[in-house]
Amino acid sequence: MSFVPNTELEERRSLLQAAARGSVPAQLKLEAEYHVRVYSTSECEKYAVTIRPDSMPLAVRRKIEHLIEETDSNTDN
Repeated sequence: MSFVPNTELEERRSLLQAAARGSVPAQLKLEAEYHVRVYSTSECEKYAVTIRPDSMPLAVRRKIEHLIEETDSNTDN
């Protein structure tokens, strides 16, 4: 049995890589054909929101800490 690369899969892979590097034509083609939006690293940095824990209300911080503790305890098993 020989391996024959799927050309459509390879095309999607190259489009995803190009879109992640910031290629607008690749991003547009992915949106039109596959209904996905791929953000480049610079776009991710632009849209990223950093919230300082000390600026959050105490109740919110407690909920987040509780969720983190639950997640940690579930992964230890």
